[in-house]
Amino acid sequence: MLRRVITAAIILPLLIWIILMESSVPYMIVTALALVTGLLEFYGIMRARGLRPLYWLGIGSEVLFLAAITIATREHPRAIELICRCGLCFFWWPIFLIFLTTAAFFVFICRKTFKQVIDFDSEVLNILVSIFGVLYVGFLGSYLVIFKSFMGSFYLFLLFFITWVYDSAAYLCGTIFGKHHPWPAISPKKTTEGLIGGIILTVVSVLILRVVAQNEFTLSFSHCVILAVLLSLASQTGDLTESVFKRWAGVKDSSAIIPGHGGILDKIDGLLFTAPVMFWYLIYLMIFMKI
Repeated sequence: MLRRVITAAIILPLLIWIILMESSVPYMIVTALALVTGLLEFYGIMRARGLRPLYWLGIGSEVLFLAAITIATREHPRAIELICRCGLCFFWWPIFLIFLTTAAFFVFICRKTFKQVIDFDSEVLNILVSIFGVLYVGFLGSYLVIFKSFMGSFYLFLLFFITWVYDSAAYLCGTIFGKHHPWPAISPKKTTEGLIGGIILTVVSVLILRVVAQNEFTLSFSHCVILAVLLSLASQTGDLTESVFKRWAGVKDSSAIIPGHGGILDKIDGLLFTAPVMFWYLIYLMIFMKI
């Protein structure tokens, strides 16, 4: 526990400083490095299950994708908004694929028949796992890379704030009041009380932040509540998604790169889902609500 607190005390202020910096370049570099590391950790989880992901294919694809989307959005900062206006929201289909795959993993784990389905050792399966890793970490993570350029430093901070508050609040409420375990096959320690208490405390925290930093907010109280609830649920989904893979592979943490906290993927699993949700919610408000 002491090592966990010391690590957080060192990393957290540094990360907040990078988030609030006027220049977005340091943040984008740090985020890109974190995503590459997260993908390596995901492949490590798959290797623990006996698969052989193609590292060169995955890492190469992720680096090219992140570089392309960064260059495109910096050259044309309204590109994604224009895509959304035209109704060509192709950015949603990989998210649907990730949810579908996670649901399949969950069903197989609950039925305890996944081993029968995946016992064949083929290069096709290794390629699919490699591509899925790029979608899971690289695609969803790309929203983290471009978020600051589109939404500004404050809303980037708000994204991290909501995700971190929910994670801490859910853990606290679950530890104190937790009795019901809705996902015993995936994450036995997660509780219904933790979920509900985490959402309530997150909503309260966001409303307090809105009062304290009212000059920075352009969102109404109602939109703050909606955003807090949506991101809380997204953060929980991200955490459960990684738990599915870790439980299947029989590992506790994605790695031990962060002393007392596990791996990079363990720390950004919620952000991989909250970033696209908040991004498109704000885009919707800007386009249709003129906020």
